[in-house]
Amino acid sequence: MPFDVEMIVVKIYSHFYLFTVRVAKLKKFCESVDVEYKKLIGYSKTRFLGLLSSVESILRIFDGLKEYFLGDPNTPNSLLLFFEDPRAKMWLLFLRDQASIFNRTVKAVESDNINAMEVGHALNSFVQSLESRKKEAFLSATVQKEMEHISAVDETVSKEEMQDLSRHIYESCIKYIEKWKEQFDHIMIFAWCALDQPPQWKFIETTAKYIATNNHFDLESSYTDLFNQFTYLERYVTEEKIQSWEENGIATDQRWAEIFQHFVKKKVPYNHMGRIISYILSLPVTSATVERVFSLINQIWNDEKSQIKIETLRDLLYVRYNIKMTCMEFFEFLKMKNTHSKMPIICITSLDIEK
Repeated sequence: MPFDVEMIVVKIYSHFYLFTVRVAKLKKFCESVDVEYKKLIGYSKTRFLGLLSSVESILRIFDGLKEYFLGDPNTPNSLLLFFEDPRAKMWLLFLRDQASIFNRTVKAVESDNINAMEVGHALNSFVQSLESRKKEAFLSATVQKEMEHISAVDETVSKEEMQDLSRHIYESCIKYIEKWKEQFDHIMIFAWCALDQPPQWKFIETTAKYIATNNHFDLESSYTDLFNQFTYLERYVTEEKIQSWEENGIATDQRWAEIFQHFVKKKVPYNHMGRIISYILSLPVTSATVERVFSLINQIWNDEKSQIKIETLRDLLYVRYNIKMTCMEFFEFLKMKNTHSKMPIICITSLDIEK
């Protein structure tokens, strides 16, 4: 882009942060251009996902900000040059579009219930989307509308120039993602595990050989039994079953849980297949899940509860991370479990739970 995005966003936010007089002055400028003032949202390099929110907050009051900085004799030169450029808002709109698709992908790959293969698929799909955007020099309708508005008053701004710059930006994004996803390329031999198509022996065999080379599987002694277990798997995972899973949004781990529960019910052995799937689904994806656990620890193990025992902390983490019920839902769950158990339940009122 023709300007440093992060620098501009950070400087705009920092200019008003903690300066109530400046904020009051900005509000007046917003009123003068008939724009409702909205609080600016900060951004830092350690909060990549915050870039979208920061850019959106600037766009909401862009006209007011432009009047403010162009009318202030003490405006930093970098911000002055930015707001003097008639294409400034157009570039922010283009940046918002790109930040939006990045946000969706990052949130998907850092979700809790996702495995390494699904991350690889998500990144490949993301790259394909960027390739298509680059090929067509895609500009959203909002960007094109702003570009037409600028072209009406400035003939030097052309759609062709904007498309050329957009292709360059898309190319930079693709190179960045390609480099970042290299770590997932070698595990795509496990792609069949997602069960988005009927399993084939050649893929399972390749996987078993790979795991065996890392001493996590004894291929020689279990090869025949593994093939026999594959035949049962092949009969269960049909096109109809896959379509049903897709329509109901069944995750990969839930698909395998269903398969193994079926095998248990039918008394079908699955020990070797189960070991392979356990290996694949336990592969670390990102550090996001671990970071969430540490955040929970900081919330629980605070100054007021510094004497909490490790065992208690562990149990609280189990509950907070794995149980997504509200307090009332969990209370009803405990009462229901108590009807099937001889263990007494502590009698607590709804008022206690709400507290």
